[in-house]
Amino acid sequence: MDHIDQIVVLPTGSGKSICYMLPSLLKEGITLVVSPLLALIRDQVLRLNNAGIKSGIIKGGIKKRALIELNSSIKRGETRIIFTTPEALENEENISFFSGINIASIVIDEAHCVSEWGESFRPSYLRLGRFIDRFNSASVTAFTATASERVINKIKQYLYFGRNPHNVVENPDRPNIRYSVIPCISKSIAVQKLIQGEGRPMLIFTRSRKRAEELAGKIFAYLEAFSRSNDRGSVISLNGNFMAIDDVKFYHAGLTGQERESIENWFLNSENGILCATSAYGLGVNKKNVRTVVHYDVPRSVESYLQESGRGGRDGRKASAVMLYSVDDVIFLNGIVSKIEKERYSAIMEYALTDDICRREQLLRYVGWKDRFSCSGCDVCSGEAARSPDGFYEIERFIKRHKKLFSVRGAVQVLKGKSSYDTVRGYLDRFRDFGLFKEWSENNLEEALNSMLQSRCLRVVDRGMFKHKLTSEKKWISWKENLRMFLRSGL
Repeated sequence: MDHIDQIVVLPTGSGKSICYMLPSLLKEGITLVVSPLLALIRDQVLRLNNAGIKSGIIKGGIKKRALIELNSSIKRGETRIIFTTPEALENEENISFFSGINIASIVIDEAHCVSEWGESFRPSYLRLGRFIDRFNSASVTAFTATASERVINKIKQYLYFGRNPHNVVENPDRPNIRYSVIPCISKSIAVQKLIQGEGRPMLIFTRSRKRAEELAGKIFAYLEAFSRSNDRGSVISLNGNFMAIDDVKFYHAGLTGQERESIENWFLNSENGILCATSAYGLGVNKKNVRTVVHYDVPRSVESYLQESGRGGRDGRKASAVMLYSVDDVIFLNGIVSKIEKERYSAIMEYALTDDICRREQLLRYVGWKDRFSCSGCDVCSGEAARSPDGFYEIERFIKRHKKLFSVRGAVQVLKGKSSYDTVRGYLDRFRDFGLFKEWSENNLEEALNSMLQSRCLRVVDRGMFKHKLTSEKKWISWKENLRMFLRSGL
């Protein structure tokens, strides 16, 4: 309640929102909450309204009449909290509105975005300090679930302008979450196995809007094929739970407001749904019973990973956080221009590639937690960490056994066990490895072979009588060693 500037770091699901919602009812003046996403704002406003606390929203393009009505509600003492975004605070009309009301507290929710997003694609975050500086009498509190010392220093630099905020830092660990990492040559196969073996509701994060849409389509096709092969109709049983084959959707900022709201409501009430989403869904959305969070693509930083994986198990029950990675994720580093972003991404890639140090220890040490702790669940400590991708050694042995005999297409047909004119004419159906991967689709096998080519564990002969045929490298280097070499070359 005192006028104190603070940076508050509390783990996801620990009740950061109540830390500013409750004081807003007791203080004289308005609490202004700056939030990164409209989806998060809508979720918070819904919760407040359900609790009988009236709040307002100021966003880009708000009508003048709406501002007048909001001002009247504030003067009548009805509205105590206003939510907004960094971009809306750069609008002169909105600035004039705030100058005419008594702001007691300014709250920056998900404050790690100041550094994570402000220095890349949302520069409005870097200018928040100018707005805050207009209201010297207001206390300023920055809340986040994940912040290394570097991020905390950036928050101070961009928000506090010479002020000396008090740091409140709790152990960021979420002991009910089990962390694991899966190396992949076919992420499609990995996702199929996770759908069969892990709990739902399931949230799958992707790096791009296009991939979120494509992945949702692939999962739907897989569930549909599974249903046909088991003669189950539109409802199937996976991992002991029933789900409809169309109980999978995608979510990203490119959808219309109405579409996003519809999907948010669907997932919020879903008991078995699978949502493929970009980070647009990841911040603060309060669905308590997500049992599994999958990162289909490696996120851009450790902070992002802790934030997004923290969407799981907010009800306190056990949850899983699973990260997939392939050679594509290592190559992604080459496209990052900013030195700071390269360093962040390299840190999370090292986490993925390291399979002999506790996952929890790696994450907590990165964000600066130095106190002792015990691991409550990870694949390293349980001895289950995968050293190589599923199918890698079987495919490598197949190519070594049949060097320079098959093209990519030919290898796919033999490994799949596909009976065709080419396989019958060439007596390929008599090979002992014919049908070795009959459970994999041709697309999955092509994905796996291309991944092994990219990681330089295999190569295609480019000249002579064996041109276009697959062979293995002369000097054998493990898949993971190759990826580490790629990672170092990208720095």
